[in-house]
Amino acid sequence: MTASGHQSGWARKHLPTIAEQRVWTTSLDAGVRATLAGATTLLAGCQTGTDQPVAQSPTEEQTPSMTATDTRTATTTEPETERPTDTPASTDTPVEPVDPTVAGWPQFGGTGGNTFAVTGRSVPTAKFTEQWRQTFTKEKRTEGIATEIVADGEYFYEITTQSDGEDILRARSQTDGTAEWELSVDGYVYSSLAVNDGSVYVCGATFRSIAATSGTVEWEIEGRAEQTVVSGGRLFVHRGNEQSQFAVLDASDGSVIWEQSVVSEDFRGIHTPHAVADGRVYMPVDLLHGTDAQPRIKAYAADSGELMWNTPVEGTYPRMVASSEVVFAVTEKRLYALDPASGAVLWKKRGESASMAHVDTTSIPAVHDSVAYATIGETLHALAVKTGTSNWDNPDSTRPLSYVDGYLYGRSTNGVKVYDATTGSLETEYTVTDRGYLKGDLIPLDDSVLVKATRTKRTDAGENVDEVSLISLGGER
Repeated sequence: MTASGHQSGWARKHLPTIAEQRVWTTSLDAGVRATLAGATTLLAGCQTGTDQPVAQSPTEEQTPSMTATDTRTATTTEPETERPTDTPASTDTPVEPVDPTVAGWPQFGGTGGNTFAVTGRSVPTAKFTEQWRQTFTKEKRTEGIATEIVADGEYFYEITTQSDGEDILRARSQTDGTAEWELSVDGYVYSSLAVNDGSVYVCGATFRSIAATSGTVEWEIEGRAEQTVVSGGRLFVHRGNEQSQFAVLDASDGSVIWEQSVVSEDFRGIHTPHAVADGRVYMPVDLLHGTDAQPRIKAYAADSGELMWNTPVEGTYPRMVASSEVVFAVTEKRLYALDPASGAVLWKKRGESASMAHVDTTSIPAVHDSVAYATIGETLHALAVKTGTSNWDNPDSTRPLSYVDGYLYGRSTNGVKVYDATTGSLETEYTVTDRGYLKGDLIPLDDSVLVKATRTKRTDAGENVDEVSLISLGGER
């Protein structure tokens, strides 16, 4: 199968007001796509249903909790015999440098690699106080529609569902939470939000680019898109109702750079966020129930869509974190560290305990400066990304985690925990609310952190609705 620039399902809807401001590059885009279509060929397993793995995972071993004393000398490097037998499709693909951390929270996971790490934030570590709270109600639905909050510049952006079921994109001031502008997305939101270079990207009935400061629609295209990642002026999205396609779009106008089918007949599609780092996009492809196929992690060249490697993992719904050093795949009970260039399994750990046997026992790691901070089972670890050895561990099961300038921030059921990233010691524990529970990620803003509290209440009409509060916490550092 060759990479294709066709726009099936992505017909652009021209907006006269924007056309006067923007010069469209349709002919250039068509030429680029034609060149890519003739030059790029996927490996044979991508389309035929014979999607054979290039590497087998090492034998699973239960990983005991380690102490700071004995783990600094331990090594768990994968033996050479467990590396892939097939060579990557290309060994000289240009690698685009990507800053592993960013100053804002422009998309899910903070960075394009979902590292859950940011720098340049003056975020409080002690004496937390509530600065402001904004509360709204939403219709109680069973569908798991993602509504991540993203932040950049003076604003943060969030999706709310009104009582009539209409999703609203809203920009709020980071200072006091007041709404600056709002826009209906014409139905439900299917894509995680992303903001970059003055534009917010969201998919409801159509996929749109919105001016971040005014809420004006810059461009929109037809077709469904999910899990938007912005990197190098491009948008990396899952597409199609079956989530079997993957597309890379030009962020300036929505035109297709390349688009691929990434799923064979044994797989049901891409259901969790992909990651983009150092010129590669890493996709988690889940298996169909009732088949013998294993979920795969696939790496594609970000500029061309060329398949680089394809590694099987155990578990379901893999979640991705990628840096220039290591790619992490997280399933419900396993944490895999993969080599970015070859897909070889460098090491893996398993989290399981009697009290957590039927829930996710490995957390998505926060990755910064060659260290992955992850909760495995009921212990928080600081792991060397290349070897998996533990610099320190803390018998604390807090998750999820974010790294912010030397500290780890964890969300408990009704509060926030702050750890020293160097030692793992608990610095602060603050109870946010005495009603409801915290839900979603903790978002670092300028001089504050943002959390979301949810509770269900019954209306006078006897209906259950979710009441959601956005809460900004200030304090001292």
